[in-house]
Amino acid sequence: MEKIQRKSETLKLQIKFQAKEFFGFLIASLCLAGLAYLLTLVPYVGAVGYILYLVVIFNPSLVGFDAYTLYEKQQIPKLLHPNRVQILVLNIFLALILAISPVLFLLGWIGILVWVFKPGSVEVEKVVYTSTNADSSSV
Repeated sequence: MEKIQRKSETLKLQIKFQAKEFFGFLIASLCLAGLAYLLTLVPYVGAVGYILYLVVIFNPSLVGFDAYTLYEKQQIPKLLHPNRVQILVLNIFLALILAISPVLFLLGWIGILVWVFKPGSVEVEKVVYTSTNADSSSV
């Protein structure tokens, strides 16, 4: 019978700006915003377009709370941004500004997205699972 052991260690990592992910999320958000705009023009599915707008607006907060699990390749199960609450509050504030000044919203939204993809110094718990063969006579 196999026994799975969990080994975890706390690491202090310095994570630099992740340009590849930043531009990927920027392009995906722009495409999703375009799709949302087109959906708002269709009579019976307009609400879906507005929901997609909300996803685009709060995309930086979703990344900050690691809803997309971007760090699985590094064996880090969950990496929450150290300033995720501030990012969420600023994201809500920018969502309210959208009605007043779309240009100011767009500049602020890109600024938040840059901030999200540059977490800096973080403490993470690195988890590794190993399987070992247990003695069947100990049952």
